Amino acid sequence: MKKVVIVLLCLVGLISISCGRSYNYSEEATYLPVHKNMTFQSVDKGEKENELTKIVYTMDNIDFENALAEYEETLTQDGWSIVTDSKPNLIEVKKDNHIATVIAYEKDNKVYLDIMTK
Repeated sequence: MKKVVIVLLCLVGLISISCGRSYNYSEEATYLPVHKNMTFQSVDKGEKENELTKIVYTMDNIDFENALAEYEETLTQDGWSIVTDSKPNLIEVKKDNHIATVIAYEKDNKVYLDIMTK
């Protein structure tokens, strides 16, 4: 009986771990989570220490009005704090010593996210 209880507890623990949220992180800014619908487009890395890096993504299968709210949810679940909320066009976020400004816009029937971060 004890073995059955132990096995069941182990299974519950494994299921809990596998159901936890996990994110992919940007290769261009390894501290920045990427929403599952985001596709990398380009990066312009700041040359100097205090310059921002600009990363451009498109978001697939989403309408403009919801794009930034979806990404905001990913950021907050990863521990980012909202500094400025001007959805649907802009959010500014902060985590530890990192900051990011995310600007959303439509172009050629696609939703773009420009992220300036350091």
